Amino acid sequence: MSFKLGFIGAGNMAGAIISSVIKTKLYSAEEISICEKNELKREEYAKRGFIVVSDEEELIKRSNFVFLAVKPSDIRDVLEKIAPHVTINNVIISIVAGASIQFIKSVIGSDSKVVRVMPNMPITVGKGASAIAYEMPITYREFTSVKRIFEMSGIVETMDDGQINEITSVSGSGPAYVYSLILAMINGAVAQGISRETATEFVIQTVAGAVEALEKSGEDVEFALKKICSPNGTTLKAIEVFNKRGFDQIVADGMLACTKRAAELGEEL
Repeated sequence: MSFKLGFIGAGNMAGAIISSVIKTKLYSAEEISICEKNELKREEYAKRGFIVVSDEEELIKRSNFVFLAVKPSDIRDVLEKIAPHVTINNVIISIVAGASIQFIKSVIGSDSKVVRVMPNMPITVGKGASAIAYEMPITYREFTSVKRIFEMSGIVETMDDGQINEITSVSGSGPAYVYSLILAMINGAVAQGISRETATEFVIQTVAGAVEALEKSGEDVEFALKKICSPNGTTLKAIEVFNKRGFDQIVADGMLACTKRAAELGEEL
């Protein structure tokens, strides 16, 4: 038996997962059901051959793997709607920030099958980093099938549910940190008289190249950084300014704020 997928909510991250499983040919549009409030999105998915359903109950009946891809503020209402209809044939997969497995089971039943995943947007290009947590009674086949969805689009690490908030601050929100650095570099180049078009092209290429070089070399990040900072050279001068301004601490503080917010979201559910 092949598993059928269902998505309650079709926002950016759900769309990224859907695009990934279609691109990798792991699932076809005919095997994926969508329950989404936005009419334009419903029409778009219907045109592409996906099964667009009218409510959560119908989606639960059609789907084995049910992705919860709603806002944290909406998850309790969604869980209460689907609770009477969840059976042993359903695995509930939550990508909702702050929503623990314990919380989900407290609403839909302690014997339900729940997986919690924190993916990130680069899954759309096969470079995702996804953390996954689960509790029994999910079967080995079900868990490996869920895990495979994310393995096809990047790296996957199984971890305790209690660590998902922390990993959210690393990989879940991480792309935004990288974009912030890219934007700062672009703005810095423009301030020195370089055209925005050229600055954008060069900064993106530099970041992509630096990441690929680091991956292929297998070098420790700190060693690689020191290697390209020649004594009394231009690069070192820039790094010295970063260090003086507390660059590392700024990043660490931002990550901690992210983790705390994830915990707060869980408390607000």
